[in-house]
Amino acid sequence: MSFEYMLPPKWVIDEKMPSTEGTNLEFKEAFRLKGAMQTSLPKYRETLIGLLNVGGGYLVLGVTNKGVIQGMEESDDDTLDKFRVWVDAQYGSLLYRDGSRLDPQLTSLKVKVFPVEQTDRRVIAIEAFNTMDSLQIQTGSGEIIYRLNASNYKLRTEPIYRHRDVQGLIRTVQIQMQGIIKEQHDTIRKMNEKHHVEMARALQVEKERNEKAMRLMIHSLSANLYGTGLSSPIGICNRLKRFVCCIVK
Repeated sequence: MSFEYMLPPKWVIDEKMPSTEGTNLEFKEAFRLKGAMQTSLPKYRETLIGLLNVGGGYLVLGVTNKGVIQGMEESDDDTLDKFRVWVDAQYGSLLYRDGSRLDPQLTSLKVKVFPVEQTDRRVIAIEAFNTMDSLQIQTGSGEIIYRLNASNYKLRTEPIYRHRDVQGLIRTVQIQMQGIIKEQHDTIRKMNEKHHVEMARALQVEKERNEKAMRLMIHSLSANLYGTGLSSPIGICNRLKRFVCCIVK
């Protein structure tokens, strides 16, 4: 929707605007980059969001509340550049109700500058353009602002996450928790495997030590018994082995 009919073809000081303030049009006398500007900008922001949520319109700076063109005293190029940066920042902070960023082909804020004839002053008109349905734009904190009869209203305040897929958010958290649990289980399993390997190695060393001690004992007994003439070393060793094996079993 075009609202250009609300703006005059020429900007002449002390002349009246062709349209009065309303849902799609707001007048402000001026802003100052220092001091007063800092207190005015939040109100300008609300007006711009409100204009977007009713399909578009203009915020005009340099016009009195009664619609008389005065122009802005502080409208040098440096000030205008800083103001454009501020407008771009406001645009970048807004979201559609589904949480997605604004599409510049469907929604935009544009700064237009007009000279006031026979003066060194200028008028700034911020054009709000939106082809989306009404009340579809909000701040990151969930504020939806709209305009009615030259006033701004806040429809509601709700965090943006409540408009998103809550089940999907819960599922994401579950997946992250499952990953943490799996990592802990893997760590415990590796510790158990390491423990089992160390235990098996210790048992093997102990087994080899016992077998070596057994061989030495058998050899010693065999030698002693053989010296007494009781039997042959081979027969004694065989009997001792069978006896030890029976004990081990």
